[in-house]
Amino acid sequence: MGARLRSLLLKTSGLRISVGVSLLLAGLYLVRPPILEVFELKLYDQRLKWRGALSPTGQVAIVAIDEKSLAEVGQWPWSRIILAELIEAISSFGPKAIGVDVIWSEPEKRLGVLDAILAEGEGPQPTRMIQEIKEELKSFVSQSPQVYEFLRRLSREVHPDEVLAKAIEDSGKVVVGDFLFMKQEEIPENYDPRSPNSLLSLSKSQYSVVRLPFRGERELPTFKAIGPKGNLPEIAMAAKAIGFFNIVPDMDGVVRAVPLVVECGEGFLAPLSVQTLRYAGDPFSWSVEAESFGILGIKWPNGFIPTSEDGFMLINFRGKAGTFPRVSAVDVLRGNVSREALKDKIVFVGAVATGIFDLRVTPFDSACPGVEVHANIVDNILRGDFIQKPGWAATLDLLVILIGGVVLGLLYPKLRPLLGALAMITLFFGHLWLNARVLWESGFWLNAMYPSVLILTSYLGVTIHGFVREEREKRKLKGAFQVYVPPEVVQEIIRNPQSLRLGGQQKVLTVLFSDIRGFTSISEVLDPEALVRLLNEYLTEMTQVIFRHEGTLDKYMGDAIMAIYGAPIFKEDHPARACLSALEMLEVMKKLKGKWDAMGLPPLDIGIGINTGEMVVGNMGSEKRFDYTVMGDHVNLASRLEGLNKQYGTRIILSEFTLREAGEGFLCRELDLVRVKGKRKPVRIYELLGLRPQGKGGDASWIEVFEGALSLYRERRWEEAEVGFREVLRRRPNDGPSKLFLKRCEILKASPPPSWEGIFDWEVK
Repeated sequence: MGARLRSLLLKTSGLRISVGVSLLLAGLYLVRPPILEVFELKLYDQRLKWRGALSPTGQVAIVAIDEKSLAEVGQWPWSRIILAELIEAISSFGPKAIGVDVIWSEPEKRLGVLDAILAEGEGPQPTRMIQEIKEELKSFVSQSPQVYEFLRRLSREVHPDEVLAKAIEDSGKVVVGDFLFMKQEEIPENYDPRSPNSLLSLSKSQYSVVRLPFRGERELPTFKAIGPKGNLPEIAMAAKAIGFFNIVPDMDGVVRAVPLVVECGEGFLAPLSVQTLRYAGDPFSWSVEAESFGILGIKWPNGFIPTSEDGFMLINFRGKAGTFPRVSAVDVLRGNVSREALKDKIVFVGAVATGIFDLRVTPFDSACPGVEVHANIVDNILRGDFIQKPGWAATLDLLVILIGGVVLGLLYPKLRPLLGALAMITLFFGHLWLNARVLWESGFWLNAMYPSVLILTSYLGVTIHGFVREEREKRKLKGAFQVYVPPEVVQEIIRNPQSLRLGGQQKVLTVLFSDIRGFTSISEVLDPEALVRLLNEYLTEMTQVIFRHEGTLDKYMGDAIMAIYGAPIFKEDHPARACLSALEMLEVMKKLKGKWDAMGLPPLDIGIGINTGEMVVGNMGSEKRFDYTVMGDHVNLASRLEGLNKQYGTRIILSEFTLREAGEGFLCRELDLVRVKGKRKPVRIYELLGLRPQGKGGDASWIEVFEGALSLYRERRWEEAEVGFREVLRRRPNDGPSKLFLKRCEILKASPPPSWEGIFDWEVK
């Protein structure tokens, strides 16, 4: 009954969490925070990339001012005479319309040198070169005055602007670009939006038919322009039409849509792409359709172009830059292009060379030429495969968010974490795939970001809530046991509740015992409160050392410490960790002694015993109260070795078993072959002196002298052994083991034993 109730509570909590997340996301959807909108834009781009490139209709071509053209014709901008030749050449191929992604707002000054040569008495002082040319020209003109008159007429009557205007007029198919001032700070000084040139540009940029709602309704939410920059009057008059080439990127700098309708004064202006397509056929059959809430779209002879309320059309990009067929401008000038490349095509002329800097970021490309954006728009209109956000999309998005919260809140709590994760991943990518299919096949852009976040955050919320509940239960368990057992054991119990059962396992582990030397004398000096503070400080420092080397604190026994290495979390190098702990404990003790000496306390030191071997580890005790510890002969041996430090005058003693497993990184000397109390078999014991020095650092030759004397001692050559032990004392006057063996040698010489194995029996604990 209790388990069923907990399951019901978890499911109810999961539903509340998931529904709460969906309500929060629904609120955010209505507010549309910019950061979340950027994520949705990036997801939209990704969906287009998953779809891949589309083949263009083949009705749009680009005459590219590319690197090849710049290399052979010259750097941009070109003389308008060359551009006039280019327009004449394109027109000769029979295109339907020519859209030129260029504005000519200033007169060309290419003939300024000729004007300066022919000028007389006015203007700035001519350069030396021009002066020399004028002198040469005068001497030549004195013989042929007709040449001088021809040059004056050429300078006065033949200008590149007029040549270009004539080529545009003769073509009868050219739509030129213009730039609209959208902000007051963009407008130059002395600009007049009502000037004849501005009005001429506006008249050639407007839709001829606009169906507006009843006047007096609220203002349409279209982009508002202050006025056009305007082409030169002769070029504007010659052009078939004019279209703006302003491109408005989204908040992340990526171009995904273009305004098809911009309001300026009383007129509604069309972009270069639409104007080029309009004047490829009947421009007067196009109309802007609007309602009181905004623009519906553009009606044209072959169908309807849907737009957003503010007049933007989402561009269904065909792919990366270069998707549309390009011909190099210099090849067109030289006639190196087949007639089929441009015949009956809608041709756009524009720069694609990197150095001209007319590059845009699109969902497919980080450097797409602006002229190719126009080509994408026209191709999109011709094929009619528009992408749009219909009016019902927002309602559907909200329903998906709200209903999805309920469904996920019922689903996730029923699943285990792993199955829940698999379900979340399946739903996450499945939703994205379904959303992408709707975009590709129906052209409807439905929001993918908010449902995706809902799928992810609902899972995280329900899962985290489950973990929190579980962690709360674990904390209760931890609070019940951490008073009695070490933290590592508590964690092991939490991870594996089965370990709460009584019993143990046979494992090879390492045990460390340590004890304070002289603690009795210090307890006689200090009052109980000070003694407890000192003992707590010591035990805290030593426990931290054990924990740093990932040992387990088994228990405190007064001033003694028992630690286990290799359990409950097994470490392959547990003997080495115990040895490193012992060495660090001596270093910590040195610092504590310095502090205690300054307090006038009696000298203190510690002894440490370490042994490695097979022992039983687990929970020992009764059903009501038990302790995580180790038991066995090898545990007792470690305790005995700790006690032997008093006899040998050493600080760390370890068994041959520990030394064998710890590796060669430790500097040790053999102490003795002993039988401790309670053991029948002798054990070889060693003193741990430190880490083995690298290179030639340190003088350890005395160890060889000691071990040589020890060998003589075991061979009953006690007089020779004494010489060796004395040599060690000469080098290390306070060496405890050498002093001990000198005493033994004297005793053995005085009364040699009948049988001798070199084994010493210790009866002390």
